[in-house]
Amino acid sequence: EVILTTGVWRDAGTTSTGFVAPLERSDIAALGYGLPQPDAILPPDLIEACTRARLPLFTVPFDVPFIAVSRAFVDRVYGQREEALRERVLRNDRLVHAAGHGEGLAGILDVLGARLRPWMLGRGRHVIAGSATAGDVACVCAARTELAGPQPVAANGWMAFPIVAVGR
Repeated sequence: EVILTTGVWRDAGTTSTGFVAPLERSDIAALGYGLPQPDAILPPDLIEACTRARLPLFTVPFDVPFIAVSRAFVDRVYGQREEALRERVLRNDRLVHAAGHGEGLAGILDVLGARLRPWMLGRGRHVIAGSATAGDVACVCAARTELAGPQPVAANGWMAFPIVAVGR
């Protein structure tokens, strides 16, 4: 979280150290200080308290309302989530196309290879595409024995996913 303040706590007699200490314990991401006047600067004791706490500190100019900061943050977070979702949908479409339309193992590995270090085992538990060590094969084979359906299974840091192509 990011905490935004105009420093009203200063008027109530709280020191910068007293204000920053609970924020440090709360593990917040940053503190934004709204400047109370156009020519104001950050209070030096607040800079010092944040530096000691290793808490990022930034100013919010006098003419920027906090709602604008909040809106910019929300827009960015939603934009990142939306982009990640778009990427997953596109990758899934490419994977379904590769598995179901004759691109074979090489096509599936091409789709997966952008983010992973994939390889495939045949029914005889030998590597039929990609590259793997004997230890990798043993770990995935152990996971594969637990695989009973379309859900992935994790074992020893590996994930085993069944791949069923159309008609096979």
